[in-house]
Amino acid sequence: MAMEQEINQWPGVVTVGIFARHRARVCLLGTPAGVKTLGF
Repeated sequence: MAMEQEINQWPGVVTVGIFARHRARVCLLGTPAGVKTLGF
């Protein structure tokens, strides 16, 4: 959890893929056809 908090403080970081604190519920995936939304 500490590493996730550290990385999230870096300028330009929106979020990281560690998800130690909160489980991901949505993934926005950029593709050549546009953005796809994946729900979990």
